[in-house]
Amino acid sequence: SYLHEEKLEAMEDENQDSTIEQTNNRAVTAAGPPPTSISESVREELELQTPQGLLYKQRDTFQTQWRPRLFVLHLDSQVLGYHFLSENVPPIVDTNKFNIFNKPALREPDSSGNPIGFEAVPRGILHLPGCHVEVNEKLTRPAKNLFTFTVTPRDGGNDSHPWNLAATTEEARLMWVGMLAEMSGQIEDVKKLAEVCGVSD
Repeated sequence: SYLHEEKLEAMEDENQDSTIEQTNNRAVTAAGPPPTSISESVREELELQTPQGLLYKQRDTFQTQWRPRLFVLHLDSQVLGYHFLSENVPPIVDTNKFNIFNKPALREPDSSGNPIGFEAVPRGILHLPGCHVEVNEKLTRPAKNLFTFTVTPRDGGNDSHPWNLAATTEEARLMWVGMLAEMSGQIEDVKKLAEVCGVSD
């Protein structure tokens, strides 16, 4: 719910201020190094079965703030979940036009090889069947490396407020929008896919 997540995020603010300051100039995109016993090809296959990646999520209350979260798409259960980060946290992005000191989201891979850490239990989940997915140009901020899309739960759900999410590149946004729209049952044909992704004539 709104209040529960806001309380969790307020506690997270206190715990991560120092971490964010230290990592403000570092980009992090990988969920973690594979175990040495798993070959690269096997790991790639697992990632294909469970797509995941770093996206920015707009806060429900302070809507100029976008927080990095690890998002995981569970293909078997048709659920999208997100996890709080715990280590090597990328900076929060603030789209308030008066906050001239805030930096954009980082787009380049982390050259140091340090993986991000994340909590094992998801902080929020969304059942995708019946959801509406669309590119959101109104909230997109290219100067901040935020390319936004919105996932709106189906009517009658327990948690019906939209999720405004942002990838750090247009290409990543199209990938996520395509996957989520297909899983929601929104894609009927190639023309519909183009409309959802915002690339139709």
